[in-house]
Amino acid sequence: MKIKICCKCKKQRLIKFFDKHSQTKDGYRPECKDCRRKTRNREQDKAYKLIYQQKFPYYKHLLSCRQRCNYKYNISYKYYGGRGIKCLLNKEDVKKLWFRDRAYEMNKSELSRKNHNKHYTYENCQFMEKENHLKDKSKRTNAKQINQYTLDDKYIKTYKSIKLASKSIKKSSSSILDVLKERSKTCAGFFWKYKK
Repeated sequence: MKIKICCKCKKQRLIKFFDKHSQTKDGYRPECKDCRRKTRNREQDKAYKLIYQQKFPYYKHLLSCRQRCNYKYNISYKYYGGRGIKCLLNKEDVKKLWFRDRAYEMNKSELSRKNHNKHYTYENCQFMEKENHLKDKSKRTNAKQINQYTLDDKYIKTYKSIKLASKSIKKSSSSILDVLKERSKTCAGFFWKYKK
């Protein structure tokens, strides 16, 4: 029996594990049947997800809520399920919220809770524009303002947060933080100090 190496899994397999193909030299496909089946399944799953998301755009929000609240492997679990917050929504509730808040008219919609200490319920949830939601969060956080100085110790500008300063000078926020905590002297040729 002939043996051939699969181009994907790199295993030596008998020729009976390869599909026939008229356009190759040996008359068989370069990948084995198992590898071909896996890729075909992945492509079908992707296509199905895209169709499902187009038909039910609100469903992804419900899935993300359930993952945050129920699955320990999720990055955000400690802030939601770890605190005892539960997702008590079903598909119909999310659909009603979607049309009630006109989320289909938003550029980037996000399902948010009105009271952040309560569960995900129909009464406690609303769809918001993602940018507005981020603005609300930034208002709640107490970001310290920082001042920018030249090497001659002349004042240049005040920034509302380290993040905004790092964006303006195109450096990482950790490098500015190092100067503020006196681990390093300068960042991008400037001194940085907290506003008093």
